[in-house]
Amino acid sequence: ARHYALIFWDHGASWPGVASDDTSDGDMLTLPELAKALGDARKRTGVQKLDLIGFDACLMSQIDVFQAVAPYGQIAIGSADLEPGEGWAWNAWLRDLADKPPQDAAALAPSIIKSFAAFYKKEKDPSVTLAAFDLAKVGQLSGQLDTLANALIAAMPKSYKAIGKARAHAAEYASGDADISAIDLGYLADSLAAAKLGPQVTDAARTLSATIKGARIAGGFGADHPKSSGMSVYFPWKKKDYDSSYLDGSPLTAATRWDEFLQAFYKGGKGSTTRATLAPPQLSQTEAAPDAPVTLSSSISGDDTADVYYFVGALDPNDPDTVRILAMDYLYPPGAAPSDTEATWQDGDPVELRWPSTGWYLSNGKSVVLAPLAPTDYGSTTYSVEGTYVSAKTGKRTPASLE
Repeated sequence: ARHYALIFWDHGASWPGVASDDTSDGDMLTLPELAKALGDARKRTGVQKLDLIGFDACLMSQIDVFQAVAPYGQIAIGSADLEPGEGWAWNAWLRDLADKPPQDAAALAPSIIKSFAAFYKKEKDPSVTLAAFDLAKVGQLSGQLDTLANALIAAMPKSYKAIGKARAHAAEYASGDADISAIDLGYLADSLAAAKLGPQVTDAARTLSATIKGARIAGGFGADHPKSSGMSVYFPWKKKDYDSSYLDGSPLTAATRWDEFLQAFYKGGKGSTTRATLAPPQLSQTEAAPDAPVTLSSSISGDDTADVYYFVGALDPNDPDTVRILAMDYLYPPGAAPSDTEATWQDGDPVELRWPSTGWYLSNGKSVVLAPLAPTDYGSTTYSVEGTYVSAKTGKRTPASLE
């Protein structure tokens, strides 16, 4: 054959591995095992590099994964976030390959991603991510990540708060799952570059961000990921969430000081911040009306606040165990500008919410349902409402958002 591809179609878990076995307590192919298997296959077949290594699996578009497979392939495709159960749009991209068989991986990769993005746009799934990267640039990427890690270590603990805010605002994949703790590497680099942590951190972060963009051949991202670079990195928020097997489970720890930075970050947080607390809120009145809005007032103490978010709810009169959400949004710190993309809350800042007892709803002209809008991101002028899309043909229910 002129071209070779290897595609994994199974469960993925980022740096812990891929292809977990449901019959063997979740045993999976680890990155060291994957690298060894690819090396053994190269010796037996004489194929020096696969044209394409694909992961039709969750969470595998991570720099750790690419570090493991880079010696054995030219292009890698993976999803930084969780992938829908249907996986890639195989029928579409295989048809394209059959129609144009001479195309190489650089031509086929965009077809795989374009068909994937189109399929899930039709399915109204805003959560998808899929990207293709040039594996020849992984060595450069890991070298630049090492430079950034060194600069961040040197900046600790003085810059702990700023680094923590960059981590807090970075796009997170498998959000809420502390075992995964994957955040967008490009987004993190951009946040660190803007954090004014000194020329070493700024230059290293800008260089890394630019190289990620240059290494990406193609990308397809749903509306939930407008700032995705397509590549993640392991960054647990808290030390208790850090998995000690990362040291031996990821080849990135041997190539960079990223793991050492994580340990410095956890150590730097001890005693360098004051836990954020909110003073007991005060209400201007106990009832709200459109012509008599209620104001909630409080203040923040501490210097470790990333965001302040509110929701207004009402007990369902027919079910006292159910709260109906009426409104939700970010609160903005004093002096915030419309162009700000990150909040800058300070110790002692006042917090005020004014609610006129009005809300949003959707109507088809006959029925009316509450539809609380929420911003897609801090500072965004785009709002969305979450719901469920029901196929008229099949009745299949899919989580969806309307912007």
